[in-house]
Amino acid sequence: MEGAAVTPLPRSSDLSPTLRRLLSSSFETKDDLSRFFLLESDLRSSCTNIEASLSDFGLWLSDSVISYATHSDQVSSALGGVRSGLRDLRLRVSGHSSGKFRWIWDKRADIGGGVAALAKEVARVETVRAYAGE
Repeated sequence: MEGAAVTPLPRSSDLSPTLRRLLSSSFETKDDLSRFFLLESDLRSSCTNIEASLSDFGLWLSDSVISYATHSDQVSSALGGVRSGLRDLRLRVSGHSSGKFRWIWDKRADIGGGVAALAKEVARVETVRAYAGE
């Protein structure tokens, strides 16, 4: 063992607070040093489990990204079809401005305004009834 180099221990200030707490709680006395191999085994096992979980998560994330990309392309394609259909409909409606489509569009706008006026009148009548004590 004369030729073996001894690696110096790091300064405690170089260790993370979590690692300092672990070492402090694991090695409170000199007798606790005999449990070093048990602690090392537990830490290696924990690291192996964490690495496996991380690997599983990486696979899940890859699958999710691929699935999102696939669905995103499908949705984008469908929305492009809807956009194209709406553009065609707008051109047809504007091309028949004196025809049936324009009349339906104008009536829809008239009905919307009429509903708002009717709602105001109903609210006014309800207020009058409330003051009259009905």
